[in-house]
Amino acid sequence: MKRLFYLMLTLPALFLTACNRTDEAAAKEAMLQRDGIYMVRGGEDLFVYKENTCQWSWQAASGVYRMFDDEMKGWFKMDCQGAVLTEGTRFNANLEWTTSNNVGSLKNVSLELLKIKNGLCYFWGSAQKIGLCLPIEAL
Repeated sequence: MKRLFYLMLTLPALFLTACNRTDEAAAKEAMLQRDGIYMVRGGEDLFVYKENTCQWSWQAASGVYRMFDDEMKGWFKMDCQGAVLTEGTRFNANLEWTTSNNVGSLKNVSLELLKIKNGLCYFWGSAQKIGLCLPIEAL
């Protein structure tokens, strides 16, 4: 009887853990399949680069990446000072972004550089479900 009781307690927890891993894998895969340059969190676009109205810059010496629209109403910044950006590496970064009506930031976000393809770097932060696709030169 005790075994059945413990089994009934642990099965829901195992099921929820499996669902969360599946959801994260699906979110990561969706992020990798998406076109463009962007920052998303939990499926919500926080910044999307538009080629005709946006700029981007990468300062390798300081480890700071920036994207911004021409009017500076929307922008994104990733500060990953000291990080070695190669596929498979994990590092911590500070993220800041704004939209026309909101300013947000996250400190010490754990990110992984999943892949580099066609001049684009795909980053994933599983704790916050953050996906980034950024063009970074000279890696």
